[in-house]
Amino acid sequence: MLSLVWPGAHAWPFIWTCAPEATPPPAGKAPIDRNRALDFERNRIPVVMIRLARVGAPKQPYYRIVVIEKDRARNGRSIEVVGTYNPRTSPATVDLKHERIAYWRGQGAQLSPIVEKLVTKNPAGGPAAGPLKASVPTPVPAPVPAPAPAPAAAPAPAPVEAVVETPAAAPTPASVETPTAAPVEAPVEA
Repeated sequence: MLSLVWPGAHAWPFIWTCAPEATPPPAGKAPIDRNRALDFERNRIPVVMIRLARVGAPKQPYYRIVVIEKDRARNGRSIEVVGTYNPRTSPATVDLKHERIAYWRGQGAQLSPIVEKLVTKNPAGGPAAGPLKASVPTPVPAPVPAPAPAPAAAPAPAPVEAVVETPAAAPTPASVETPTAAPVEAPVEA
């Protein structure tokens, strides 16, 4: 039955004919669960990321470092704000809550590549809200090998006594004679 619908008219024949009838499932088959796709959404474990969310005006970028589910929009609802990044200052300013970032990483949060660079260039021991410094590769000194221990069977060498030499007196001119004291002998008792 086809009927024309004009403004204000009810479309009840279509609703009545399109309503599904409740039929039992065929023998030996389980009933179809129409909410199965919704169960997947309800029971999934979200992947959490720490990434940038842009909050600045046009041509004036300013970023929040946020903890957010991976499949949400860039500026979507975040779980927590863990820092800020301002690339417009000279040098760029980074403010991080390192203890919260460590907590979320412990919970399994992934860092985006840019946030990973910001965290490595601004370690927790550094200034709390300091400028972003360019990284200059510093040469790492080669490890010095430890000396091998001496075998226990070999006897220890005898200590060497240092010979201390006193400097010789400067020669005096022969024309000047200095008086010398005669050695005094002690009296001998018999």
